[in-house]
Amino acid sequence: MLRATLSLFMLSAVCGIARAVNVNEEYTVGNFIYHKGYNASVETGEAWLIGVREGYTPGATLTFPATVMIGGKSYKVTRIGTLVYGDKYMDIPVVFKDYPEITRVVIPATVQYIGEFEFSGCCNITEFEVKSGNEHYYALNGSLYETFKGMATMHALVRYPAGKKATRFTLPEDVNWVGEWAFAGNKTLKTIVLSGYQYLYGGWQAGNKSICEVDVSQSTYYNPQRSKNGFLIKNDEYNTLDGVAPGVKMEMYTVPSDILRIADGAFCNSSIRNVLFHKNITQPLYTATFFESDIESVTLPGGKVDEHGLTLSSYIYENAFYNCKKLTRVTLSANDSKETVFRSYAFYGCSKLSKITIASSAPIDIYEG
Repeated sequence: MLRATLSLFMLSAVCGIARAVNVNEEYTVGNFIYHKGYNASVETGEAWLIGVREGYTPGATLTFPATVMIGGKSYKVTRIGTLVYGDKYMDIPVVFKDYPEITRVVIPATVQYIGEFEFSGCCNITEFEVKSGNEHYYALNGSLYETFKGMATMHALVRYPAGKKATRFTLPEDVNWVGEWAFAGNKTLKTIVLSGYQYLYGGWQAGNKSICEVDVSQSTYYNPQRSKNGFLIKNDEYNTLDGVAPGVKMEMYTVPSDILRIADGAFCNSSIRNVLFHKNITQPLYTATFFESDIESVTLPGGKVDEHGLTLSSYIYENAFYNCKKLTRVTLSANDSKETVFRSYAFYGCSKLSKITIASSAPIDIYEG
């Protein structure tokens, strides 16, 4: 789950930063460009696919080699797309983006990592296939899943095919969660069905506007009685608003007074224009809360102080309003006991934002972006 946190919530690191890969270490072999894998400056025998050869356009079936020869030596192809070193991104452009020609993707057994933004804009993919022997990914009914091995083996939906025409999707019982960007590009899917302790990870709505319902009638993770009409309320002590389906269109949504926490990415890509918060919320506005949503205006009351001394209006986490192109104004209500903090890229890309009102005499701390 750390990997999922790094992608959407560290998106600022992928945007607008100079390419970090040494151009002398790029190798074009066949239709693709590779970078040698290293661990503490020592070659790992891996090759990371980071680009396509100039002039090459993939056909209907996209395949990758399992191994590639570089300088007379064979390397296993283990990664596709964005490279991560610890908590730092190497700014690799998305390799497979906006290729409507692709309808089928075949992933070799050697691949251990696929960048979170890969296949975005590939609107006609109807099937993912994973070659036998891959310990990290597998395909089922055309969808792409990832396996995580630790104290327990867990599974996540990584990509639901953008070109698939179904209107309803039931997450297989042995899959634990749905990852961010999982449904990006799909325009026909209306309903997702979850059961048991299955859940939707923050940012699952990114890139999708068709899903308007999440059926959690058989859920233990969400409150089935309260999670209606595309709103997901978690079964916890905070009655956490965990997420809103991106196809739910509203002029105004008033957060119920007993909801005490708003989860990461809750209104990500939301079609709701205005949200009215209340003072009972006990925690700040978390990461990517309104990421690329249709929000136009927000007023955040002072709220209650959490265990770190933060309030809803005093601390705006990374990417909270990232690329909200309809946002025009933000009002932060009374907060004199703690400095107001805007973390990295909190309002990045908000091209219509003309005014932020801060009702506070405390200092203001603004991070990069």
